[in-house]
Amino acid sequence: MKDCENLANCGFFNKFQSNNEVIKNGWINLYCADIDKSAKCERKKLKQATGKAPDDRMAPTGRILPQ
Repeated sequence: MKDCENLANCGFFNKFQSNNEVIKNGWINLYCADIDKSAKCERKKLKQATGKAPDDRMAPTGRILPQ
């Protein structure tokens, strides 16, 4: 498996990788640890559509997490 190409520079990953909710929901494994699975990532879709990185609080599901 190859990680998502955005993983190293992903604001969400960098900000929340040790957050209990992120770990509990397995978002990193579900969306980031496989380039094919990353196609489901709402962050990635938004970046592709707008050319801009989404808010760091936006999860791969599209949900905005509190600070």
